Amino acid sequence: MFTRTHFRLGSWCFLVLPHERLYLEHLPNTEQYYKSFMHREVINYCTMTKYYLTHILNPKNSYHDNRTGFLITTSVDGHLKLWKKQEAGIEFVKHYRAHLTPITGVSASTDGQLFATVSEDKTAKVFDVVNFGVYS
Repeated sequence: MFTRTHFRLGSWCFLVLPHERLYLEHLPNTEQYYKSFMHREVINYCTMTKYYLTHILNPKNSYHDNRTGFLITTSVDGHLKLWKKQEAGIEFVKHYRAHLTPITGVSASTDGQLFATVSEDKTAKVFDVVNFGVYS
């Protein structure tokens, strides 16, 4: 059991733990601490959109860059997160509070441009993956 020391400063009363300085010295500093982009609840769906280059016949006979390459994760608390595939690893891009109830189904379009979710409350939402829009 901790013993506490009280001291007053004007109308304020402060509690001091016996080894408070030791606790404060061992708090993580900014080099050790960073913001976490993880889901707070269990992930229930994980989808990877296509990452490819398409050839479009046009007067210049050039390639069209159609690389979506997104990892899309959803969790049981209704959250959806977009992660962009990089040359090495992935990068967090966008977070949506998609539904108030658990997500029960997901689907991505074949070209990776659109992503749809369905939840327990019988609502569906469609997301524009590339432009970060929502069509609900």
